[in-house]
Amino acid sequence: MAGFSLDGPSAGITWAVAVASAILGDPFRSDVCLSGTINMRLEVGPVGGLEDKIKACRHIKYRQLIFPVGQGSMDMTLQGRSYEITLTEVKTLAEAYQAATGQPLRPAPLR
Repeated sequence: MAGFSLDGPSAGITWAVAVASAILGDPFRSDVCLSGTINMRLEVGPVGGLEDKIKACRHIKYRQLIFPVGQGSMDMTLQGRSYEITLTEVKTLAEAYQAATGQPLRPAPLR
C-alpha cells in the first residue's frame, strides 16, 4: 500500500498473526488492522497512537482495529463508531488470531 508501512514494535502482532495464518492455511481477513507488540509469552502489549491508527483504518476502508486490551477509552470508542470501525481488544496472540481469521490458533500440522 502506498504511503503505509508495516514495521516497528506496533506491527509485532500483525506479523505474528500473518505468519501463523500462512502456516496454518487460514485466510487473514482483508478488512482488519492490527496493532500491538508481542512478547515471548505470546501476550499482546501496549502501543501508542491508537487514535491515529483508527483514522488510518478508515482511510484504507478497513472495518476493524484489533489492539491491546486495556488501551481502549470512551474517546476511542466514540471515534471508532463515528468512523464505522469495530474496536476489538485482545490480550494474547490466540485472541488476535481468532479475531483476524475467524479460526482458533492451533499447533501446526507435522509434515
